[in-house]
Amino acid sequence: MTNPDPGGKGEAIRLIIEEYQIPTIINRASGGISINREHDVNLLYITDQIPYDWILPYIYAMIHHGGSGTTHMGLKYGCASMIIPHIIDQFVWDDIVVQAGAGPRGVSIQHFTMSKIETKVLELLSNDIYKARAEEITQRMEVENYSPTLMNYIVS
Repeated sequence: MTNPDPGGKGEAIRLIIEEYQIPTIINRASGGISINREHDVNLLYITDQIPYDWILPYIYAMIHHGGSGTTHMGLKYGCASMIIPHIIDQFVWDDIVVQAGAGPRGVSIQHFTMSKIETKVLELLSNDIYKARAEEITQRMEVENYSPTLMNYIVS
C-alpha cells in the first residue's frame, strides 16, 4: 500500500518495538514501510515475503493495512488485529474488526503519528478480549460450509 513516509513510520514503529520489547516481524512487501536504522535483531525481523498460513498460527496479534485477504487470514488464525487503513474498503474492514471486538480502532495512514500508534499498539497487546474475540471468530470460521451454496451458483 502507498505510504507517503515509509521511513518515518518505520522509525516510529522501531522505537515502539524497542522501548516496549515487543518481538515483531515486519513484512515490507511492496515497500510500504522501511527500517533504515540499526535495530535489535532479537526483537525485529524484517522480510519482504512471508506465508501467512505458516506464520500466523504462532502470532498473538497483527497490525496491517486491512485488505480483505489479510484481514481474513488474521482472523482465520485467531490474531487480534489492528488495521492501518489506506483506502476505502480498508476502513470498512477496520469497522468490522472493531465491531467484532477483535481489535482496537486503527489509525489511518494519513493520521499516523508515533503517539497515536504507540497508544493503539499498547491497547492491542494489553486487552486480552481482542485475542479472545479473534479466536471465537476462528472457531466460527472453522465450521462454515458454503460448498452447497457455491455449487448452486456454479451450476446455475
